[in-house]
Amino acid sequence: MNPLVPNEMKIRQNLLNSSNVFIKESLKFIKSMMTKRKLCKERGRRYIKEILHSIFFIGYINKPPINPRDILETDLHSKLFEKFPDVFQSYETQLPRRPPFSVLLEVVVETTGDRSVTAILEVLQKLNDDMIIRRSEGNFCGNDFCFGATVVSCSYFQRGGQKTQNYFGASVSCKGRKATRIFICLACIETWNDNMAHAVCLASKHHRSISLPVAVYSMAYQVCRVREGENYSHIYEELSPCLLCQEIFPNVTFSPPATADQDKPSWNYGNCAECEAISNLLNGEISVSEEAEHLNARLVPTLRTLRGHREHQLRGHLNKFNFKITPEARFYNP
Repeated sequence: MNPLVPNEMKIRQNLLNSSNVFIKESLKFIKSMMTKRKLCKERGRRYIKEILHSIFFIGYINKPPINPRDILETDLHSKLFEKFPDVFQSYETQLPRRPPFSVLLEVVVETTGDRSVTAILEVLQKLNDDMIIRRSEGNFCGNDFCFGATVVSCSYFQRGGQKTQNYFGASVSCKGRKATRIFICLACIETWNDNMAHAVCLASKHHRSISLPVAVYSMAYQVCRVREGENYSHIYEELSPCLLCQEIFPNVTFSPPATADQDKPSWNYGNCAECEAISNLLNGEISVSEEAEHLNARLVPTLRTLRGHREHQLRGHLNKFNFKITPEARFYNP
């Protein structure tokens, strides 16, 4: 095996540290919600398994690969392997549906009573603080770990005085262009609402986007690091939509509104938190999703065609990591 160059060593160590702290803090949070009876045991177990599988998959497609024994201390590895053996057997052959932070965000939303933006962001802020990683030389690296979502978005539908509950989503929370592209492909093929997958696929092909029903509202919040003496903490600040979101969602009402003279972002269509949040809105509000489907019934190319293109892209990405998809069960089911 060729020795790692310094930058590769740094990336590998960052991924190891990030994986370890994310698993520990997620386990702690999920177990506390189960103890408080805000989360039933079965759902808690499923969330833990999904987080583990997603992180192990990300480690596996790293170059060179990182395995669970690299990530977990011996005792924790033994305990988790005994409880969830299928996770340790499937991350090399089955695909995740979403990044780890998106799973954790769903736990936060499910266990936070009224789904208010303030309450959700307060919990996420605390989790971000708990996941700060101290470098070996004694400095903090803040929230610069591999699984932190830079942006969280909230969406809802309101018409005629009737408002839905809030739905939340996170930006794609894994570092590296290749891993990010893989998770966007997975979302378009498997995870997102059909209307959202159609919108992102069309945008990436430079076609006119879909139309959503008027009265879809979206708010976004960017996590920011604040220094307090020798320590860091995190706050969320309101964020205007980027140009990509304005193109994908031309008739969504954003708050705060778009700003003038924006540069085109360097990231891919589908990376933004708004995509997951609006997808969750459409999945949660069937009438809104059906109205969107009716509005876009005559769109060409079809979602089936576009998903075929995404399948081809996904296989190309995975082949570079020698990842072989199991035909009969491509996606991991916790």
